[in-house]
Amino acid sequence: MHFPLAYVRMAYYVPLALVPLVAMAVTRLLRPRLAALAALALTLAIAVPAWGAAGNVHRFYDFANHTTLSGMRAVSADLRPGDTVVADRCWSFLSAWLLHADTLPALDPADILPKAEVGPAAEARAILAGTPRGRALARQLHVRFILVNPLCVSQDGRRARPPRLGRPFFVSSRLVAMRLPG
Repeated sequence: MHFPLAYVRMAYYVPLALVPLVAMAVTRLLRPRLAALAALALTLAIAVPAWGAAGNVHRFYDFANHTTLSGMRAVSADLRPGDTVVADRCWSFLSAWLLHADTLPALDPADILPKAEVGPAAEARAILAGTPRGRALARQLHVRFILVNPLCVSQDGRRARPPRLGRPFFVSSRLVAMRLPG
């Protein structure tokens, strides 16, 4: 099964799961008119901040466009069984799903929720940095592609350094796919 880790984090779904519970409580505890007013107030309390955040969400996901998806298809066509893909923090959550391949996400420490992600994220960052340990890991894990978004910034707002391994295979403003020998 190929689930990007970001999609199985329950914290993202808790508010959605609470909606029916809150609706049941409001309709059972309040009179119909008061329940309708409470529902309207709660809807506005959620809609107003969500409306303002929509632009940020759109900008965040804007890197997955026609051009970059063409690049992902090119990478997918060249993947072989047993290959591993290393992806930066921006592409990490989409690449596993789009490529249906083992993906090693180079998450920032601030992005990591379960402790099990600490080791793989450190390995991915070492591979991106091209350290001697990263080069050895790339060979050991059969890493053939590195995916980065050149505009991706870390949690603290810094742009990541370009990968030190591989040769560009696909280049666009939002996706650089590097092919490693092997």
